[in-house]
This record gives sequence, structure tokens and C-alpha cells, in this order.
Amino acid sequence: NISAKGRTDYFSLSNYIGFALVLGRAMVQTSNLKYLNALLKVNDIIISVKSKLTDEEITWASQAVAMERQCVQQLLMRKKMQ
Repeated sequence: NISAKGRTDYFSLSNYIGFALVLGRAMVQTSNLKYLNALLKVNDIIISVKSKLTDEEITWASQAVAMERQCVQQLLMRKKMQ
């Protein structure tokens, strides 16, 4: 029987940052806007608690935000070409 009772992994900001990086990579590889949508939301969560991030987490979170920006720029370029 699997139970999350007593688990606090959802408090780990590193998990959110790692998930954001995976979403960014998935968006780049597939151009599926569902990944970008999720990335925007996860990055919003991360940024909302930026004061709680460690220096290492800030470095990784910065990469996730940069990936988000890159994805949005690529989307804008594709829309201009249509």
C-alpha cells in the first residue's frame, strides 16, 4: 500500500526546479504547447518563493526561466513566419 502520509517531498523546491527543467526540454524537443503551459505555471510557483531558494537552486531556477524565455521566443518567431 503506497501512501504519501507523512511525506514532505512536495515542499522540496528542488523537485519543482527539476520538473521545470524537464518541461523546458520537452517543449524544445516536441514543440507541444502543453509543456510550455506547465513550465509557465511551475516557474511561477518557483519565483513566488524565490527568497527560500538556496544559491544552487537559484542557479538551476535561472536556467528554467531562461528555457521558458527561449520557448516563448521560438513560439513568437514561428507565429511571425506563418
